[in-house]
Amino acid sequence: KEYEAILKVHNYVVDNYVYDTSANCSYTKVFNCRTVSKCQYDAEMCAFLLECAGVESEVVASGELVKVTKEEREKNPNKRYTIYGEYRVDNYGNHAWNIVKMGNKWYHMDSTEDRSLKPNSLTQFLVSDDYLKDTAKASEKPAHSFLGMHGYPYTEDYRKDEWSKKLYCFQNYNTMLTKTNYHDTYADIDGDMYRTKKDEDYLQAYIMLPDSLKNVLSNVAAGKTANSEDIKKINACKGKKGQVIFIDSKGKCTIDLKRLDVDFDNKVTMSDLMSFSSRANNELYYKIK
Repeated sequence: KEYEAILKVHNYVVDNYVYDTSANCSYTKVFNCRTVSKCQYDAEMCAFLLECAGVESEVVASGELVKVTKEEREKNPNKRYTIYGEYRVDNYGNHAWNIVKMGNKWYHMDSTEDRSLKPNSLTQFLVSDDYLKDTAKASEKPAHSFLGMHGYPYTEDYRKDEWSKKLYCFQNYNTMLTKTNYHDTYADIDGDMYRTKKDEDYLQAYIMLPDSLKNVLSNVAAGKTANSEDIKKINACKGKKGQVIFIDSKGKCTIDLKRLDVDFDNKVTMSDLMSFSSRANNELYYKIK
């Protein structure tokens, strides 16, 4: 499955390389030596391995691409600009990571940051734009403050080395000009950007509902009304840590029921709860206070 492939690649890069800002070669050389790396090479290795595994992935960098004006170019004639000399990089945070596609949705994944936080951390694993911006603000780090630039290999090695050039199949100028716009954090069921125990409670409580009440809840999510007795029964169901509210005082569903499908198999069963719980043991629950 996509999740397993993404997790294995993430953990391989986290566990087998040591971060060193002095690393200055190409990710193909880092990949072979299994020693030191840095964010750019981490992200490029992840993207290449994931593409080989059939999972779409790209490298993104902290910064914004700004169109260069004629006046600016005339004022700085010797300055180098990117993308055919038409753009400059602004708000550069000096960091790179990945976006990966799973279940037809795109997520951020930062193996370098996870390596630095603690062993086997998944704190920056399959998260949304808002999650990265929020954690960047809380930690006062500029790395994730600007998410508008997709990476592109424009180094001398890339232009001269045909073998390396072919390995960059996951990058192009067109994607570099697009901005990330991803609103989902994997396994965030209540939609608050984070994975917490409450998400697990929602999942467990839903699974415990009888099919008749699941149908009622589905109808409410589709905009239909439910009688007060059914609403009371649905909201009385508890998760491992306590009660969760599926239907609010206005008769509206409080969550997107599609988020309950953790395994992306178009159904919600004990398998989803087991997957969620087992993954949670590896620091899946993370929230900056």
